[in-house]
Amino acid sequence: MNPPAEWAESLVGCFILTNDGWILSANATVQRWLGYTPEEMVGRPVHAFLGGGGQFFLQSQILPMLTLKGSLEEIYLRMTLKAGGTVAVLANFVHFTGENPASMALSFLRIPQRGRLEDELLQARKLAEQASDAKTKFLGM
Repeated sequence: MNPPAEWAESLVGCFILTNDGWILSANATVQRWLGYTPEEMVGRPVHAFLGGGGQFFLQSQILPMLTLKGSLEEIYLRMTLKAGGTVAVLANFVHFTGENPASMALSFLRIPQRGRLEDELLQARKLAEQASDAKTKFLGM
């Protein structure tokens, strides 16, 4: 599958994938955002670029639902950066029918503010739990 020229510099990151999630193509936006070269991405499973539980979620939930529904929208994932760490993204998947081995597309938008907010909320929760534990210890003396 040869995507149109405009696809290369799209405002969103785009992958063309095989039916089982192997990368056939990645646009320049993906390369710029994640820091990988085409050679480092093409021919690898897309789950290799998902952080946290995204790898399991892709295999156990996304791919089966995509086969049933044909498309999925606004899936929250974290993608790994070559430089280290992850970035939060909202992903959309479309499953194409037919005999073309490029049977699905994944497009995504970076949402780094959500990732930072999530990290801050997790840190605040951890501090609150520590304070609660300290209070319980103090009152239990």
